[in-house]
Amino acid sequence: MPIPIFFVGLLQGSWKLGVLQLFFLLIDTIIYYPFFKVADDALYEEEISNEN
Repeated sequence: MPIPIFFVGLLQGSWKLGVLQLFFLLIDTIIYYPFFKVADDALYEEEISNEN
């Protein structure tokens, strides 16, 4: 069972490292969301066109 991100930061350093890891996770999510959304929309349109 993997250890949650924040707790890894606590174990490796201090609470500051855990907060930094959560911040980077948020930034990564913000960066990758538009690419995920475009791919999801394309697959949705393909699914709709295959149903007709």
